[in-house]
Amino acid sequence: MVRLPPELERNWATRGYYGTVSHNARAVYNFYLGFFSGNPAELEPLPPVQAAPRYVALMGGAEGVLRAAQQAYDAGDYRWCAQLLQHLVFAQPDNAAAKNLQADAFEQLGYQTEAATWRNFYFAGAQELRSGLPTTTAAMGASPDLIRNLPLEQVFDYLGIQLDAAKTAGKAITINFEVEGGAEKRALVLRNGVLNHLTKPAASPDLTVRGSVAGIVAALMGGNPDQAVARGLVQVQGRATALNEIAGHDDGPGILVPDRHPAGLAGLIPAGRRRAIFVEGGAMTEGRVMSGAAPSDRRGGGRDRRHLLLNGSALIAAGALGAAAPVNSARAQPARPAGRRPNIVLILADNLGYGELRLLRRRHPPRRPDAEDRPPGRRGTRLLNFNVEPQCTPSRSALITGRHPIRSGTYSVPIDGRPYGPVRWEVTIADLLSGQGYATGIFGKWHLGDSEGRYPHDRGFDEWYGIPNSSDESFWPQQPGFDPAIARPEHVMEGHRGETPREVKVYDAVARREIDPELTARTVDFMRRSVQAGKPFLAYVPFTLVHAPTEPSRQFAGRTGRGDWADVLAQMDWSVGQILDAVAEAGHRGRHHRRLHERQRPRGDLPLARLGGPVVRLLLHRHGRLAAHALHRPLAGPGPRRPGEQRDRAHHRPLHHALPRRRRGDPQDRPVDGLDQTAFLGGEEKSAREWFPVYVNNELYAVKWRNWKLHFVWQQRMDDAPQHLGGGVRLFNLDVTPQERPDESLPTGFTHGWVVHGIFAALAPFQESLKRHPPIPMGTGDPYTPGAHTSGPNTPGTAR
Repeated sequence: MVRLPPELERNWATRGYYGTVSHNARAVYNFYLGFFSGNPAELEPLPPVQAAPRYVALMGGAEGVLRAAQQAYDAGDYRWCAQLLQHLVFAQPDNAAAKNLQADAFEQLGYQTEAATWRNFYFAGAQELRSGLPTTTAAMGASPDLIRNLPLEQVFDYLGIQLDAAKTAGKAITINFEVEGGAEKRALVLRNGVLNHLTKPAASPDLTVRGSVAGIVAALMGGNPDQAVARGLVQVQGRATALNEIAGHDDGPGILVPDRHPAGLAGLIPAGRRRAIFVEGGAMTEGRVMSGAAPSDRRGGGRDRRHLLLNGSALIAAGALGAAAPVNSARAQPARPAGRRPNIVLILADNLGYGELRLLRRRHPPRRPDAEDRPPGRRGTRLLNFNVEPQCTPSRSALITGRHPIRSGTYSVPIDGRPYGPVRWEVTIADLLSGQGYATGIFGKWHLGDSEGRYPHDRGFDEWYGIPNSSDESFWPQQPGFDPAIARPEHVMEGHRGETPREVKVYDAVARREIDPELTARTVDFMRRSVQAGKPFLAYVPFTLVHAPTEPSRQFAGRTGRGDWADVLAQMDWSVGQILDAVAEAGHRGRHHRRLHERQRPRGDLPLARLGGPVVRLLLHRHGRLAAHALHRPLAGPGPRRPGEQRDRAHHRPLHHALPRRRRGDPQDRPVDGLDQTAFLGGEEKSAREWFPVYVNNELYAVKWRNWKLHFVWQQRMDDAPQHLGGGVRLFNLDVTPQERPDESLPTGFTHGWVVHGIFAALAPFQESLKRHPPIPMGTGDPYTPGAHTSGPNTPGTAR
């Protein structure tokens, strides 16, 4: 294995996010030395299609290969599993068991690689092995516009590549071509099954063809040279059949494919219009990796704590959601006795790509050698379309207040020293639950204020431990020239209700690596103390991972052997597993202990960009591009649902709106955007929420309504200049085009005007409410008096 020196391997700038060292090393070797390694056995090996049946026979037949491959898969040796099955898939292209198992191995290898290019190949191969090639009605040939504008020299080169040598055996043909006006004169010469062209006319041609470049191209590549002559596109002099003899031997689209590889393109090319050219080492593929719901697990297994956690059985919606449409759960739970108040564990991962969660896919490699055997994903509800805000502070604010951040002035963080976070006038879920007798604690990243009156213990939490801001600031202390007199380093802090918080230590690189295990231990301790005191509890655990710097603790550094990213995921597995173990020990699992897992968007600032999941596309906003994926976060949790149920849409709104309205005590003097989703979580199919506004800072960028998304402002990356689209809005059907590529937008006029009507009908009352209840300006201090301040959100037509 080719590896970089440790110093370079740990440097982010040299990590394999796009390419890999082993791939590039092989490419350099091939470039300078060729493919031959010096081993004579590799001079002329049998092609895989011929060698594969012999390998399968030597290994005891298909059953023997499958048995060995399954053992390799169960042991986590996915490379060997895929390599074994390569022979069986080539030997028996219709063997569904072999293709499915090889697809599983490809999928695991894709999850584990850092390189997006390799991940694309792994996932595309897995998709095609399971589902076949995506169907397409697109023409396989070059476009007419392209052909018409090709220089004649390139047209002749193209014909030479396409010529079927076997059909031209024994033929000798020379044709001169003269472009109108004498601008260009060339010749095509067919000898020995090879078509060459000359830059000057031949002395004794069989045929001379005169016309425009477009006419000559039509005669050669239009499929009917006689018709081109009859229409006057070209004039001919000499043996006219010579043109037919050359033009008739064009072998079609010129795509080289392996005739028998089940994942190749052969099926896309009409019979008789393709070359049976063997491509060694794999298939040429076309199409995009699909993100739909994964098939059911065929073999079971993989029952580690991560499987339990990320398949949906571990994480529960105790709260929140302004949820939405059709869905799935995992085993129905027994009804909670009347009067029993649920304990709530809310786990928030920072910038975790949704594809890292097992509940959105069938398999995941074991990350811990001591993984326990637990039933995978049999309980809970998966809410797969869970919309969030595009940055840290607005997302957290909406979660705990139940109000859109545009209302509360928390849509961003001022950098001029003004206070940030919700004003004291806002009511949080911790305030409401404290009034219901709950013990409330937060352990992790707050990011909703770092000044007196804005800390967690001022906002309804009995105790807290963590960082008031973000992990970005842990970069500062080790940077050359950092001056703490200019920007004070962030500290890990601890606080209790009614007391002055204390600074525990500077949040530097060392503290950053070790903080999440500390948060885990403190969460478990808080839960145990609350149970011993006989109090229901809210444990809010906003982990600092996987926000940059993405580095594991000393306990997990090097644990997986696959780099920091995999080590960090293993660490998160362990952390959540510790919390779940504490839940089980306390005797609250499944019956009345509710817990929720939600996560931030994948980070998009390269080179820290993370894959947003099985759909192979980086989401490029600071915390994810403002596309459907950036606004989708899965929630999972037990509830009174049918086994295996999952719901397609849910929307990010406050935790306390899943609690019965009569017990919440919502403030009545302000708009509350959270909706009561008790019935939805209890079994009703329809969510109370149908639409969702997408703000970036205080500007309305888009509106999501049902499965539609309408963009008024387009911005690919955080640092890009926003494009105010005006009348050229972009509309997407997220069920069909979830990645929201610009070229996939739909017309909003004749065919989809009704969607725009529906979107604005939903938006208008919200805009009116902003006029009746003016938003709180960002940076407003305490005490806040409603109506004393005004803030103007930007809406379509007024964007600044």
